[in-house]
Amino acid sequence: VEVRCLYDPGHLYLRWHARLGREFVPQPLQPAERIFTHDRSADTLSFYVQGDPQAAPGGPPEGRRGDVRFVFGVFDDGAKPRPVALGMYPKWEGPGAGNPLTYGSAVAPARFEHVALLDSVRLGYALDEDRQGLVLAAAIPREAIPLLPPLDSNLRTMVNFEATFGGHTKFWWADSDGSASTITFDEPTEARLYPGSWAPAQFIGIEQLYVRAWSIIGPFGFPGMAELDHLTDRPRICERLATTAYPPEQEVDLQATYEGEITQTRVRARSLQWKSVSLTENRLDFGRELNWGYPDEGAAYAVTYLFSPQATQVSLRLEDGHGHHALRGWLNGQPLPAQKDTLDPKALQYRIDTAAPVDLQAGWNELLLRFDHIWGDKTLGLRLDAPPEVLWQLRLASRPPP
Repeated sequence: VEVRCLYDPGHLYLRWHARLGREFVPQPLQPAERIFTHDRSADTLSFYVQGDPQAAPGGPPEGRRGDVRFVFGVFDDGAKPRPVALGMYPKWEGPGAGNPLTYGSAVAPARFEHVALLDSVRLGYALDEDRQGLVLAAAIPREAIPLLPPLDSNLRTMVNFEATFGGHTKFWWADSDGSASTITFDEPTEARLYPGSWAPAQFIGIEQLYVRAWSIIGPFGFPGMAELDHLTDRPRICERLATTAYPPEQEVDLQATYEGEITQTRVRARSLQWKSVSLTENRLDFGRELNWGYPDEGAAYAVTYLFSPQATQVSLRLEDGHGHHALRGWLNGQPLPAQKDTLDPKALQYRIDTAAPVDLQAGWNELLLRFDHIWGDKTLGLRLDAPPEVLWQLRLASRPPP
């Protein structure tokens, strides 16, 4: 089982991927309060969190004030499979009366002041192609976790993750004090939270935001470029690139195809079309994404779209590799200023001035970058710096909305 975690100011996000080693079969949903017990033979995924970071360590196995267990799964609800989230609260701090439930006998019960399916948790799922696993994604509102402080870089708390397959194979992410039980033939034992077993969770702040959604195109060249030499004719290539404006600078048409002399580089002529790229890293590699080998010179473009609910300012931080290249840019069609001490663009050392913030308008903004390359790395990264309350509201896309 793999689980990935994200957050924003109002939600925790979990993305589970569980491999079962057999075909997944959804079990009946009802009774929903016992979806995790051994007699149900279901596949469930549980997240445990300490809502009160100041709570005393450990505590009773049922959990303390502020603790909660979320049980996720996909179940047969009659018409079709349905993803659900069950909330189990030892102490109920929410609105209205709780739905108390006791698991087990009077001898060793596990008592909860509230157990119920949570309609406020947004869920989605997909089965693996071989149907022997599933991906389940959950958005948990902050209000569903009692006493939880603001979600930001100051938050440190304790969490745990657990999976039960077929109702009888149970395993945990952490077992800090050895209390986490894997017994699956006793209902109250299966219900308890075992907070002493949990491990620390640290929330990383959003002080900066890397752009990872791009549409890119290139490389552009010019007529006669194929006759030039990579070493001796570099000044001519630099000057020609610097003084040539290509179609994306007039209009970013993501449906356009460009052919002919403007696509002739020293290596070959190409048919150029825009390509959407979603990065898993912080730098865009034009060479890899555009199949742009070395040595070959030219100009490439990258465009991203930024949504802000209101006019605001951000700072652009450009990160480029070593080599001989120039960087230009346009925001909503207007050129971004160059560094005051930049060299002549004909020398291909032109750089965008990142000292002053740029103004984003309310709504969608188009940010276009141009990367002229002679030699060296063909990588470019863009980071947005702003206060967290600004960054949280930004949305990024490789293409503008319809």
